[in-house]
This record gives sequence, C-alpha cells and structure tokens, in this order.
Amino acid sequence: MQTKWMIFLGIILVLLGGCSTSAPPTASSSATPVPATKVIVQGVTEGKEITQTIDLNNCDGKSDAVRTEEYTTSVEVTVSAEMAASVGVSAEVISAEAQSAVTASLSQSGSKTTSIQLTAPPGTHMSFQITWVGSERVGVVQNVAGLKIPVAFRSFEPSDVRIKSQFDIGCPRQPDFQEVVPSPTTVLPTMLPSTGARWLQEVSQIPESGTQLSWHLSAGQVLFLSGGQFQIGEVFCGGSAQQVCVLIYKASTDQTLVVNSLVPRQNYVGVTESLSPEEALRDKEPMFWLPPNCVSGCQRATVLFFTDGKLVNKVSMNAP
Repeated sequence: MQTKWMIFLGIILVLLGGCSTSAPPTASSSATPVPATKVIVQGVTEGKEITQTIDLNNCDGKSDAVRTEEYTTSVEVTVSAEMAASVGVSAEVISAEAQSAVTASLSQSGSKTTSIQLTAPPGTHMSFQITWVGSERVGVVQNVAGLKIPVAFRSFEPSDVRIKSQFDIGCPRQPDFQEVVPSPTTVLPTMLPSTGARWLQEVSQIPESGTQLSWHLSAGQVLFLSGGQFQIGEVFCGGSAQQVCVLIYKASTDQTLVVNSLVPRQNYVGVTESLSPEEALRDKEPMFWLPPNCVSGCQRATVLFFTDGKLVNKVSMNAP
C-alpha cells in the first residue's frame, strides 16, 4: 500500500513539472524612433524690400476706385525632383510639410499681415509701384518626410509698406487733343515775339510719342512745363481730368532733366534765364487753362517747384 502511494505521488510531481508557468524571455524592441522635424534659421536680413506693380483701372468709374493690398508672412522652400524620388514622396507633399514646419516655428514670434489702400480717381488708369519692407529669414528644415538631406527655405515677414511711385497710364476714351489743334508732322519751337529774351526756348505738343522727355539745362536756367501729368523721380502730379500740372525747375549747374509719365502731344515747355521761378509762374499763368494743357477746361492747377532735382515747394491754384 505504501509503495502504491509513493508511485502515485511521483506521477503527480512529473505532471506538475511538465506544466511550468515560467514566462519565456521578452524580446527587445528593434524599432528606431523617427527624428522630429527641426527648423534652423541660418540668417536674418532686416529692412528687406520687395517691390510690386499694381494696375487699378477706373476709366469708366464715376467715383474713386479703392483697392486694398495685403502681404502676409510668406515661406518659400526648394525641393528638387531628385530629393522627392529618394524617398518616394512627391515634391508637393515635401514642400507642404516643410512650409508647415517653418510657419509653425515662426508663428512663435507672431505671423504678420501688412496692408495698404490704393485709390484711382474716376477717369484714370493708375499704375502703382509699392514696396513692402520687412524681415527675411533663410535656413533649412531637417528630417522632412524621411529625407536625409535638409530642405532650404526663405521666409519674408512684412512690417511696413509704402508707395514708391504712381501715375496715370491713361484711358483710351480720354479727350483727343488732335480734334482741337491739328497735329503737326514736325514739332518746331514757337518763339513768342512779345516776350523778347525772357523765354529762350518755347515748344508745345511734345513729346510726339512716348511718355518721357529729356531736356538739357545750363546753369542758371529755369524750365517751365505744363500738361496733364508728369513724374520726376518718385514725385508724381496728375490723376484728375480737371487739373493741370505745372513744373518749374531751376538748375544751378549744367544738367539734363528727365521727366516721365507725360501724355504725348499735350505738354508745353519754355526755358528762361532772366526770370526767377516765381516770375516764370506769374508770366505763364494765363496759359494754364488753355489747350494743349486743358482740352476741356481745368478747375485747378498744382505747381511743383524743383531745384536741382529736389522738390522745394508745392502750390495749388484755382482757375479764374
């Protein structure tokens, strides 16, 4: 009986040994963590300028045409086809991810939007050159879409905007000067007998074509120009069919004056050595309100006084 009991106990121990509950060794993970995308700014340029040309056509308008231009922080990236092919992802996807990373990084300092309002009076087709001023950043974005090489970026954050120049291109249905005075085939200087030596040169209906006029002045000479519009450097006069623009330019040294944005065949020029700028204005005022300057009549005149390329005075006058 004791022998049987010992045999039974041995069988139980064997069975228990075969049902061991010890856990097998845990395999260590072989997955490698994906590195995070990183934006590195390598250079910053303050006062960066971006110039933009904008046309505002209000030829058929009865009131001012107003347009608001905005510039929000922009990001440009460079992704080649070879870079995209190396990871089997389209260049568009990589560009979008890189731009998103840069935008998120720069948003910590606040993404900015700058705006400006442009106005074209009725009966004008205005051309504006505006300059956006701000900060430019260049750098690279690492670890984008599995790329092993960095993606270059350039961002621009505007802080200011200004009008660099503006002038009226002209409308196709503006009054035709040739209907008032026939256009000569050759423009010749017309001397005024009553003025004697006061005006050394006088010519009207210029330029025959184009919108630019160059005139050589000797030291001490004063040039008088009148017409619908003109521009010297960044100073513009015009934009209204009811206004005549007058330029009185004094040269203290020999120089060449360049005037832009003229309306062809609707301008008068005179040059004097004996009259001061103020005397030239008084002498020529009666012609402000006559063709070719004012084809259909003007209500006011804007007179700009220049000395050696610099604006020194501005006067507004009403028609008599």
